[in-house]
Amino acid sequence: MKKSFLIINQTGLHARPAANFVRCTSSIPAHILLECDGHETDAKSIMGVIGMQIVKGQIITLTMDNDEERLMKIIENHLVENQIAKEVK
Repeated sequence: MKKSFLIINQTGLHARPAANFVRCTSSIPAHILLECDGHETDAKSIMGVIGMQIVKGQIITLTMDNDEERLMKIIENHLVENQIAKEVK
């Protein structure tokens, strides 16, 4: 399963937003890959996520090895409710 999101948070996906994102993805029982501008990392790795240096306006793509829509919806809800990103359709 794959979904893309536009980063809308002023600070991008750094520090606190990254920590909250990793906390959310770590609760999901699946491997989740985070891709941005040709680079990728494990979405459950705080160092990997911060190291991507994702800024406002960039599009991220999450790829999950589990096809359960409800699991991706948990991440989507987290990103939207915390004003980190919005889904790209």
